[in-house]
Amino acid sequence: MRLLVVVIRFVTLVLLAVVTAGLLPRLAFPAPDLLLLVVLGVALLRGARSGLVWGLVAGWLVDLVPPGAGVLGSTALTYGAVGWLAGGVAATVRRSWILTSLTVAVSALLVQGVRWVMALALGHQTGDTVDPWAWLLTTLLGCVVVPVLMHLENAALTRNAT
Repeated sequence: MRLLVVVIRFVTLVLLAVVTAGLLPRLAFPAPDLLLLVVLGVALLRGARSGLVWGLVAGWLVDLVPPGAGVLGSTALTYGAVGWLAGGVAATVRRSWILTSLTVAVSALLVQGVRWVMALALGHQTGDTVDPWAWLLTTLLGCVVVPVLMHLENAALTRNAT
């Protein structure tokens, strides 16, 4: 069953990467960071190591799906670090919906901050890379989605363990 959960998680990340890069920019509102929400759900449920691994996987998908990142691997390192940090505080955070929501908000802010620093380092306009509305949408959506993802994955794994 664990292999099935890993495959479902990977397919979900691939689909979300394609939707985030292809569909959401065509809509009128800023795109939330959907892959970050999956990384946080895994990190808060499974810990720092899983958060790091799935953060790297999700980040590489974002880097490779056109238009990609300015520097290949920058998003992977960012998501990996955020997943590792979130997984490190998972034992404390997952006990409270408020702490989980705060973790989502801080993580989304860290990702936006790294994008801003990368834009400055590359000489790009920072207004194109940092969007407070995208951060707000990611945070609000994450307050609902991350606990649901954690519950669904935990239920899938415990159902087959008995």
